[in-house]
Amino acid sequence: MEVVLFEGAMHEVGEWIESSIIDVGFVVLPAPGIVRYQASDSATILAMVREGLGITLVPRMMLPKKLEGVVALPLDPLVLPRESQGSQRFS
Repeated sequence: MEVVLFEGAMHEVGEWIESSIIDVGFVVLPAPGIVRYQASDSATILAMVREGLGITLVPRMMLPKKLEGVVALPLDPLVLPRESQGSQRFS
């Protein structure tokens, strides 16, 4: 089996399914009022983040080698020191 990933807007996914370009499509709809801007071009996305218009989750390989005005944080799981592990109560 070969898996090929397409990325597009909701209307494009519908067109791809209707024309048999793809077999399965997933569309994630944002919660009303939360998304103000959308972009699919990586340079545009990073420029919007740089200008303070929002945040983004992108694969590490999509980031340019030199980030100017943007902070990249990994999503690796937090590893606590051994003495901090175990049960804790939070009030």
